[in-house]
Amino acid sequence: MNTANSQAHYNNGLQAKSNSEYGRAIDEFRLAVDVDPDNADAHKELGWLTYGINGSLIEACNHLESALCLNAQLGDAHMYLGIVLNRLSKLGESEAHFRIALEQSEDPAIVHSTFAEDFLWHKGRYGEAEQHFLEALRLCPEMTLALRDYARMLSCHGRDDEAQNLFQRALDIDPKNRHTKRAYEEFMREKESDDRNPDECLRAAVKKDPSYVGGIAALNNRSI
Repeated sequence: MNTANSQAHYNNGLQAKSNSEYGRAIDEFRLAVDVDPDNADAHKELGWLTYGINGSLIEACNHLESALCLNAQLGDAHMYLGIVLNRLSKLGESEAHFRIALEQSEDPAIVHSTFAEDFLWHKGRYGEAEQHFLEALRLCPEMTLALRDYARMLSCHGRDDEAQNLFQRALDIDPKNRHTKRAYEEFMREKESDDRNPDECLRAAVKKDPSYVGGIAALNNRSI
């Protein structure tokens, strides 16, 4: 085992990743764990990239679990594993890792936003998702990811004015962000669709999640 060589490969991997050279980054992280199987950070990075670039859920899960066996305090690894386990339909384990990440991550705002979008929203737990989006934006008001994904959820529920305001904030912060621009264009197309009824969308969301406080308040305001 040569920890110095492993760290060198790990650093090379980080540099390649920062340059969007993801194939080379994966190769360097693989070399890092081959040289030193106890390199927790390299396992974490390799796990995330093998999922994100190669779509290899099982390999990603194995590397992330290895990272956490070596260092259970890696908040990012808990979040990444939460995402991967969600894709594997291991929902209880997924949520548990997201919640550990909320406690341990050096960037809790990104965890709040990711937990809200990746897990809670798509499980129909809209009230909880909204709370986590709001907490992410309290911690980091200019996080375009949270603004965009919160807007996407609200638009699905017919809360169009609120969604449009959030999209506009995100675009004001980063007008060239292609993901935000595409999501906003999709929202505008949906908004202008003749067969879309925002009130019906909102009633359906509140019916699915009776604890959706923001949705209930929005619905009550429309009844006044």
